[in-house]
Amino acid sequence: MEVTRQNHIEGIYRQFRKSIASVEWMIQFWGPFLKYTLEQYLSKQDDRQVFGAIFTAYNIPVSPQEEMWLWKAPDQFSLNTDEMEVYRKQFFHLVMNFGLVRAYQAIEMLLFQAAVIAHFPKNLPEVGKNATKMGDALIKKAFREDINLGHLETKNNRHLLRFHAYHSPDFGRFMQETTRIDQRASWAQFFEMMSIIRSINVHHGGWMTKDVLNELQSIAKGIFQHSFEFSTGTDGLLILQPKEGDPFLYIVTLTKDLAVNALKYIFDLPDLSFLGMRRC
Repeated sequence: MEVTRQNHIEGIYRQFRKSIASVEWMIQFWGPFLKYTLEQYLSKQDDRQVFGAIFTAYNIPVSPQEEMWLWKAPDQFSLNTDEMEVYRKQFFHLVMNFGLVRAYQAIEMLLFQAAVIAHFPKNLPEVGKNATKMGDALIKKAFREDINLGHLETKNNRHLLRFHAYHSPDFGRFMQETTRIDQRASWAQFFEMMSIIRSINVHHGGWMTKDVLNELQSIAKGIFQHSFEFSTGTDGLLILQPKEGDPFLYIVTLTKDLAVNALKYIFDLPDLSFLGMRRC
């Protein structure tokens, strides 16, 4: 493998590793730490209010001659010590859902950049969102120009996986393998599940419909039930809730395994040593 190409591969791998590690290690540390710290705090406290807040917003006039006043809602939010564990969980659900978005975007970017390096070498991979946009545009162009690639289906980035599978039969076979011996979901189904979860969090604020829940469970039921739960919100909508601890880290581990092995098969390499990794 030529040096320039290898340098690019190592670069996108390091970028992925930095993103996914920030999710994994921060959750590993802050989850138990916050839980333990709160337990210690509550053991020394009587039941009392520890926080209060009101909703405020400025009434902004069109005319510069009018005064701008702060307005407030009549009700007040209060937090008591006996409610802190409930709100800790809610807060950490937000953190974990953000982590899932970051994990998916990291592997999405990796796969688009890998496509550029492997099949469009004249277009050097860029960093950040530009890299995803460039890879996506080049792959869509390839679909339009090569009928052998089949129908262009962009839902949940299926065209991205199809493109890599077309050029690498080993990649295609790998993506159809089950993620673990005790799971029925394939790597392709896991990737699709993560894409749906990303959409739930980015576009719907963590809310989902019953139909979306059914879709998740039909795609990767075992993985979803192992690592997620949900509660009923308003108007029949459901709130996605990642499970704390090992179930959440299970998703991160699968994401890491998918990423590095995808690179291995895309670039037709025997093992993970090309990334500077060694067998434990």
